[in-house]
Amino acid sequence: WRGTRPDAPRIYFSAHFDTVEPTEGLVIGERDGVLYTESDTILGADDKAG
Repeated sequence: WRGTRPDAPRIYFSAHFDTVEPTEGLVIGERDGVLYTESDTILGADDKAG
């Protein structure tokens, strides 16, 4: 949708709505400013949280 002002800056939103059950024993690591999990658990956030 072009909107009413074609010269306005464009904004892009991207999200997903799948859910993951809470994880036991999650260990989060950080290397060079990048977060990762140190196990087979998933690392993410829930878009439905607000």
